[in-house]
Amino acid sequence: MIQIIPKPTADLVESYQRHCVKNNLTLVGYFSVLAIIVFGLHLIHHLRLGMEIFSASMILYTLLYSFNIIYAVINLLILPKMRDVAALQWLTVVVEMAYPFFMALVFTLLGVIGVTQEGGPVPFVIGMFVISVMLQGHYLALLVLLASCWTLFSLGVFYNVPLQQATSPIMICFTVVLASAVIARLTEKSRVELFLTIEELRKKNQLLIEMSNIDPLTGIYNRKHFLQFLDSEITRARRYNRPMGLLLINVDDLKQINETLGHDVGDQVLVEVANLIKSHQRENDVISRYNSGEFNVLLLETDAAQSIEVAKRIRTIIESHDFSYVGKSVTVSIGHTQYRQQQANKFIESAEKILLESKGLGKNRVTSDSV
Repeated sequence: MIQIIPKPTADLVESYQRHCVKNNLTLVGYFSVLAIIVFGLHLIHHLRLGMEIFSASMILYTLLYSFNIIYAVINLLILPKMRDVAALQWLTVVVEMAYPFFMALVFTLLGVIGVTQEGGPVPFVIGMFVISVMLQGHYLALLVLLASCWTLFSLGVFYNVPLQQATSPIMICFTVVLASAVIARLTEKSRVELFLTIEELRKKNQLLIEMSNIDPLTGIYNRKHFLQFLDSEITRARRYNRPMGLLLINVDDLKQINETLGHDVGDQVLVEVANLIKSHQRENDVISRYNSGEFNVLLLETDAAQSIEVAKRIRTIIESHDFSYVGKSVTVSIGHTQYRQQQANKFIESAEKILLESKGLGKNRVTSDSV
């Protein structure tokens, strides 16, 4: 495929290729239905007229009709069942290359026959426009095919028609070849530009979604995202009876830090605490900022003993971290609860209740309702 945009990224190229495969296979489906209707009716028409379909004058038409009907039936039966990526890529190569080359050859020969029989190069004209649509994603291959078809057509016309009569159809077909190449180029460029516009809008939309789910201060998930995610995980845990723990983490004496050192220092403490939790999270842990000075960690596929161990590790990591600009150690109180088939709000209330108990016992500790 000729590069329309300069140095596209690998993921953009892969995404565009998938986009082209989908569009081209859809196009094949439309061509298949059209082939069955049009070519089938033409073949039946010739048979009803009693024409010898295997005669020298009809063999190319018969070959064209039969090939398109068989090809269309195969496509309509196979395409809906294609799931294997390798097989889909193989079929795409056949669709995008082999079929247009066959069509181009047949239409070129029909064009030569048309000029020889003084019927004009109409099949050649139609064929070039058709293959320019089918091969617009492979511009270099299209140029080679168009040039080859015009050369073959010109040689065939020169061989069968006097020079004086051959000049006009050859020049007409040369103009058609140029027009087909230009149209294919403009169509492909428009398709690339449309794809890039859609891709840019998709990325911006994804960014907006992510921004709406991210806490701007700490860079971790916010309360809204946590509640949405919790609902889906509760449904899964309830259906498959999977363990799940919840830690509610409160920064001790944050109000005092804000009042004595200022909110900028308090914000810096929150950012560092969030980074410490995030840097030691496991693959399936989901961390979010729940309230101004509170964080929560949803522990998926984690039983009570494992959850308490994670909570103790978080408390120790934060206590041992250097918060010298605060003038003292920064600690956290952690409340832990396990999911017990309750609703989301009851699950959170259990963690909040245990957190209050943890702070009431002197702060800087882990308290659980599962021991």
